[in-house]
Amino acid sequence: SAEAEQWLREHLSAGTPINVQLQTVAVDSVFGVTAAAERITDLPWLEVYFPHRTAESRPIWSGVASAENFHSVLHAGLRSLLAEKLLQGDALVWLLLRSGKDSLDSQARDRLQAALERAQRELSIPDTGVDIHGNPIQVVEFKHLPVRFSLLELDRQSSDEAFLRQCLLQVEPDLSFFDEPMAFPVLGQGRVLYALVGSGINENNILESCRSAIGWCSCEIKEQNPGLDLLLAADWSHPSMGRLVNDTPSPIVGLAAFVPDSAE
Repeated sequence: SAEAEQWLREHLSAGTPINVQLQTVAVDSVFGVTAAAERITDLPWLEVYFPHRTAESRPIWSGVASAENFHSVLHAGLRSLLAEKLLQGDALVWLLLRSGKDSLDSQARDRLQAALERAQRELSIPDTGVDIHGNPIQVVEFKHLPVRFSLLELDRQSSDEAFLRQCLLQVEPDLSFFDEPMAFPVLGQGRVLYALVGSGINENNILESCRSAIGWCSCEIKEQNPGLDLLLAADWSHPSMGRLVNDTPSPIVGLAAFVPDSAE
């Protein structure tokens, strides 16, 4: 309805910045008719997609466009904590998606925690980096900053974190077929890079990810980097430890929300 659309637009514009775009779709449009036939059970209806969707794209999440569902999609607790840690300067925040198998989950957690503790002891910001043109530069001003890595966990069956779980499982095309614990490194403004699965959650892979996170790279175009951006509400213009660079950040590759409107 027009009321639901207006409420959501006001909510998005009034709060903390969030990387989402809103589009309304009438149920008598081509897209609306197809969606209504396949999955819409009530109106107004909310669907969330990754950007650059095609006609074959499936929604990450869909449901009735209620205030409760809006809040669940936009402001779930673990993503708020994730954004807080990134704003506080953590170089990487690891998300451990538990499998539900206690022994495997415990082993994966122990390996991850041990490797992150080693990374924090041994790694530091490099003395030399590169600018956006690939030219070498000396790192002086930020050399003193601590290097921190942190770990957050989510349960595969948690209804509160269903949206985040679905996003993570689409980082790579085959992840939904695995029933093992998965670890996802997240950096910057909520960029989740890839997944380490099962035995792949090991010291070598974890340390390599941590080294890459604190390395200086001239790649500024986000689409050239692996992974995808999580939907996070955060004011990235005010990190608690200040900016490491003064360049204008490249646009966030966000998520797009679609609220099919009822036909007039």
